[in-house]
Amino acid sequence: MALRHPLTFFGAVASVTLAVVELWREEPVLNRASVTLAWTMLPMAAAFALIAGGAVHRARGRSDAQPPMIMPLGMEQRTSGLLLGISFAGAFATFVLQLALLVWLFTRDDAASLVWNEILVGLVYVMFAAALGAAIARWISHPSSSLISILTLIGLMIAVPYRQGDWGQLIGPEWLLPMAWPQEIVPYEVAFRPAGLHLVYLGGLTLLVAATAVLGRWAAGWTLLVLGGSLAVPTGVAQLGPIAETRQSSVIEQLVGDNADLTCETQGQATYCALAGYERWIPLWIESAEPILEAAPAGTTSGIEVRQYPTVNPLTASDPFEQLDQWWFDALARDIRARPRVVAVGVVWADYAAFPLAHTLARVIAGCGVQCDGEAQTFAFLWLAAHNPGIRSIVEGNIGGDTAPIADCMVAEAWRLSSGRTLMHANWDAVIDPTTSYEEAGALLGIEVPAPVDEFGQTGDGCE
Repeated sequence: MALRHPLTFFGAVASVTLAVVELWREEPVLNRASVTLAWTMLPMAAAFALIAGGAVHRARGRSDAQPPMIMPLGMEQRTSGLLLGISFAGAFATFVLQLALLVWLFTRDDAASLVWNEILVGLVYVMFAAALGAAIARWISHPSSSLISILTLIGLMIAVPYRQGDWGQLIGPEWLLPMAWPQEIVPYEVAFRPAGLHLVYLGGLTLLVAATAVLGRWAAGWTLLVLGGSLAVPTGVAQLGPIAETRQSSVIEQLVGDNADLTCETQGQATYCALAGYERWIPLWIESAEPILEAAPAGTTSGIEVRQYPTVNPLTASDPFEQLDQWWFDALARDIRARPRVVAVGVVWADYAAFPLAHTLARVIAGCGVQCDGEAQTFAFLWLAAHNPGIRSIVEGNIGGDTAPIADCMVAEAWRLSSGRTLMHANWDAVIDPTTSYEEAGALLGIEVPAPVDEFGQTGDGCE
């Protein structure tokens, strides 16, 4: 029985491990996780390709050369029985795995919505792999047929390279492959993945390969071949082609600009705005931002807006000019330039995402751009950012080193002063002036400034 085969166990463990590794560090974005749940079923697909191939190879035996009188079925009919049982067993096992992973995802701070057309691709792909293993074993009567099946599956994953710059503007020939890979650098909201058509296309391919496995004098095999072709050919072609500019523009208008579909919540002097489906993440942003906002001098946080944009990099866009050259990013960059008090967040929230949010927020309050222009301003920015516990632990771990930056040392010294925050607030305007040096800021705050040993502001003996 296929479900009790050792390869089923190993494939299941490998698929679950791969899915957990991919999704562990991120609060799940369900539309992207739907794609991940499909492609991480590849080990399960390989397992069932081997199981099906082995079963068909054993069924061949010597029965074709010396068929016994008690064998009423031809090879094509025997193959169809094996393929039917094994492929449905693979689909059931995949369904159970994906369901268990979904339960795990729903215990976390998920956002967006599941895309069932994406998830089901993994299930159908396992059936496709079983059909492929059976077809190769049917027509290549050799013990190496299982290895050929695996090599074929690998080849079908890499046969057509993805052109990343075209995503969201063109559906390219890579979508003719059975499995469409996740696109990690493109937000799902602007990827325009033809998920529904591709699922039907993959179903047609599966029927075509299954028909190849059972072809012979049996009429059902030819009927299956015609049915698979009638599904695969038109849907495969229908996937491809350019995305209309009107569709691109309408999507961008919902994501970027004054008319974007946002849910906003104001807490203190800051406003937090999430894209549709991401409202559950607002408390995460507040938790990361509050320590910095509370540490900032009065009046310096007015008008701060933590605003979500369709960008994958967890919390980007303090520098919208350094992003990848993607079609949707011009609108994003223009919008950020028009909002000098915006702190841009992305559509992925990973366990490291609090650090970019804290850095960007501190830069905005300290009046810095992508980099701070002055020495004391750099110290002020870092002093604010380090009120995030994660960043503070990094700074504290660095100040005892042989090459601790001067700003790190000054921040550590400011923490030791009971009046450190009071002095920072009293001298804030002078400290964030780009012309103020480390030494001048130290004199204002009563902080000892270590001497640099190189042009990059490093100190030779740490600062403890």
